Amino acid sequence: ARTSEIAFRKSFIEKYNIKFDENFGPPNKFKKGEDTIFLADCLKNKVKIYSVDEKIGSVKNETSTWFTGYNEEFLFCQGALFYRIYGIFSKLIFLQFVIRKYGLYKKNLSIFAAYKQMVLGAKMVKKKEG
Repeated sequence: ARTSEIAFRKSFIEKYNIKFDENFGPPNKFKKGEDTIFLADCLKNKVKIYSVDEKIGSVKNETSTWFTGYNEEFLFCQGALFYRIYGIFSKLIFLQFVIRKYGLYKKNLSIFAAYKQMVLGAKMVKKKEG
């Protein structure tokens, strides 16, 4: 079993009006990142986050419902996630990501194709926002 790693006081979440972005996470088009976006939104609102090495719960460790490897779908979703968090700076983040993770997808995609998938994910987020 995996251990739960994040807990928040409801009063903090209500005070800063922070919510999970319902466009991210299964079963949505962007199948990942809802927890990362939540934490990024907390940090943007100056919510202090502390790490404590203490088990607060456990979750049954099952097979992922969406992750099938570093493929086009994963890179599309990763691009959407990075755009949602970093906005106009996301293309720089895409570049470092496709270079750093090249070994994980190189059998199926070129760096250019991986970058393109991330840009497509970002464009889809822009479209939903606009």
